[in-house]
Amino acid sequence: MVREARRTDLNGILLLYAQLHSCAQPCTVENAETVWEQILKNPDCHVVVNEVYGRIVSACSMVIVPDIARGQRPYALVENMVTDASFRRQGFGSACLREAKRIAIQNNCYQIVLMAGSKEPGVMHYYEKSGYCRSEKTAFAQSLI
Repeated sequence: MVREARRTDLNGILLLYAQLHSCAQPCTVENAETVWEQILKNPDCHVVVNEVYGRIVSACSMVIVPDIARGQRPYALVENMVTDASFRRQGFGSACLREAKRIAIQNNCYQIVLMAGSKEPGVMHYYEKSGYCRSEKTAFAQSLI
């Protein structure tokens, strides 16, 4: 079932996010709970999850960003898209992305920008198949850790 995350989803999301990066930063439960509360209280932050038999198998986070350009319509940024390795290629991640798009449209966003950490051709094809265009924008990242 695709839905927005609830307070009780934190542990399942943390387990899933452990698969996101091979060198994930260590987190303390206390710190994660504090950040989780901040996310849940912010109406512009959305974490979309796909739950199967009580287990979070796919998730992405999205933030709605107010903008004074583009007719003062906001845009959405999607990050941390991940599907459990044993549930990939079954449509669970695509369902999360469709729900994120629905939320962005509901918030009158003019576009969604998805940030991908992988440059693997299969991952790029997956995002393009999901409606994202990699030639429309260029993103640059600067690590602050």
